[in-house]
Amino acid sequence: MTTSPSRRSELTCFQSRLLKCVPYLVVLGLAVGTLACSGHTRSQLSPTAAKLTTPQIPQRTVKTEWDAIRHRGTLRVLIHRGAKYVPRSGSPDDRELAAIELFARAKELKLELIEIEARSELLDALLENRGDVIVAHLTNTPARRKRVRFTSALRRVKELVVVPNGKDDVPQNSQSLAGHTIHLRASSSYMESLLSETFQRPPRIEPLSEALDALDILSAVGREEIGMTIMDSDAVEAYQAYRHDIKVAFAIKEHVPIAWAVRPHASALQQVLNDFISQYIARKGNTPVAAFDLDEIQKRGILRMVLPNTGSAFFFHQGIPMGFQYVMAQKLCKQLGVHLEVVVPRSKSDMIPLLVEGHADVIAATLTVTPDRNTLVDFATPLMRVDEVLIQPSSQPALRSVEQLAGRTVTVLGNSSYLRTLNALRASVPLMKVEIAPPETTAEALIEGVASGKYDLTVSDFNLVAAELSYREDIKASIKLGRGRPIAYAVRKGNAQLKKALDTFSNYWAPQLSGSTLTDPNQTSAQPPAVSAGGRPPFHDVITEITREYGLPETMLERWMMEVSQGDPKVVSWFGGRGLLQVMPHVARRLNVQAERLNTPEQGLVAGVRWLLALKKQLPDTIAEADALKMALAATRIGFGHINDARELAMARGWDATRWDGHVARALAELTRPEVAAGARYGYCPGSETVRFVSRILDQ
Repeated sequence: MTTSPSRRSELTCFQSRLLKCVPYLVVLGLAVGTLACSGHTRSQLSPTAAKLTTPQIPQRTVKTEWDAIRHRGTLRVLIHRGAKYVPRSGSPDDRELAAIELFARAKELKLELIEIEARSELLDALLENRGDVIVAHLTNTPARRKRVRFTSALRRVKELVVVPNGKDDVPQNSQSLAGHTIHLRASSSYMESLLSETFQRPPRIEPLSEALDALDILSAVGREEIGMTIMDSDAVEAYQAYRHDIKVAFAIKEHVPIAWAVRPHASALQQVLNDFISQYIARKGNTPVAAFDLDEIQKRGILRMVLPNTGSAFFFHQGIPMGFQYVMAQKLCKQLGVHLEVVVPRSKSDMIPLLVEGHADVIAATLTVTPDRNTLVDFATPLMRVDEVLIQPSSQPALRSVEQLAGRTVTVLGNSSYLRTLNALRASVPLMKVEIAPPETTAEALIEGVASGKYDLTVSDFNLVAAELSYREDIKASIKLGRGRPIAYAVRKGNAQLKKALDTFSNYWAPQLSGSTLTDPNQTSAQPPAVSAGGRPPFHDVITEITREYGLPETMLERWMMEVSQGDPKVVSWFGGRGLLQVMPHVARRLNVQAERLNTPEQGLVAGVRWLLALKKQLPDTIAEADALKMALAATRIGFGHINDARELAMARGWDATRWDGHVARALAELTRPEVAAGARYGYCPGSETVRFVSRILDQ
């Protein structure tokens, strides 16, 4: 008779428990034998005698992994570090993190997130006891179940065969894959699904690098570098939210469970997580999405906020999500005890529909309160009252009065408060020209247009200008045209609880944020050291030694240092960069450099140079040395993801993705434009300013 795997597991567990009981059985047997030999039974002994002669069997308590976690007070959660993307349709990863945060809070545990570089290493990290549970969009498969325990499914996805959008010979089912080549990562669940299929004639399988993530692979399919892959429906949805160069051939597998994983012996932890998941999923399914108010949002542990992908609201800088509105959203979610899920609209006109149709719970405080909008949504107490200021090139003398606008052209957004302000000024300045920007142009694009000479002048909110001035010097604010314009969070009609919470939040922060008193976030009280008497930059000797060791031009390192820190080793930038080369703390950790040591001149310079060379190493070998150096330097400014976006855009435009000047640099500058950024994985970036930054350092 063949014993099933589950039955063998039960027998093994029984044998293990039996062995643990052997010492107690031996003691008990000796006691019974003693009593039998003496001719007495328990009833013949006095209570005192029985108490003295009956062996005391200790009640041994086996400490489970769940007991250890509760005793420690910390739940260690393994997550995939993975490259990020602009979440145009929300993020499944955010939803999983929201759920595990709710679990930890309910159990009064501190949550410790442990990032793992490669997905293929997650199971090994768990088995090596580097964490207690994997929360990383992990598919429950038979092969993985041989190594770890899985919880109940949090959700189910489809595994889809994906091909380029222009492909005509599209397979319709598994059998029609014969003769095709499918590209997959060997460690992926998709490889296991494919190998479990029964084929009359199997397809060819081409392994992909484990360093590639899902969106990298889908992008390669879209560019027709590879002809076919398999990907889950979550990844396909995320990719198709910004790119339209792939299509689904068919579903090779449906109802695939996504779950959390624990170690094989952690059955008690698995059960506690399962109990939570069953309650969590039950709560998620009862209330229509459009009816979510604060009580339901807090039960689900996640607040979905509409945040436009702009330099003042939300964008990726060096791979880290940033932006003033993003920071405020994080503060709000901390106060509400929920996790933030960002939903990025494709255009400004999509913001209110996303809210009203139930795809989000709140619109970030980026909208002006107007009578027309009040008919569609409810506005909270204004978070800010900002001044409208005129923006002009920094190379021109500052305008001092509205009368100086005569003969000038001011370009603004249509149907905006700026247009109403300018129309009111026309009576006193009849010779001023007002032009309307093309539909869906952003304020950032208008500012860039003024800097490049495309537009003469524009108008913007002071807080947005302050954000722009933190990294550029080619524009300046001059005349105040409008004062105290209210900017507020928006919620669905009828969400009274959420509106009340937002009112409370705004009332606390508004006095600190409103008006034109916002300071340049890059401003620091520290003064840069003076240039030496010989005209050399500070730390010249240290720079000479480092450039000799790492093979870089000395003048490049000097210019880079002066550009980003003005030679001040203690400066901390608005985005958290530290030291002479403004290295981010998370980058320092990857370089095995303590963040606090970045403020020492030598450590700050060495970390920055090592960071530059590490970025350069990630570029293809086909890129010439000079071009690779420029791309890597640009990546230190904005992050490697934006450089990848620019290279992909260059290829799509027929330009050379291995050359910087006129090719990748040109594409990077276009990522400032909203219509271009909407089709990029990392979205908006200050590309034009970054191109100028590279030129100032390497082209002099």
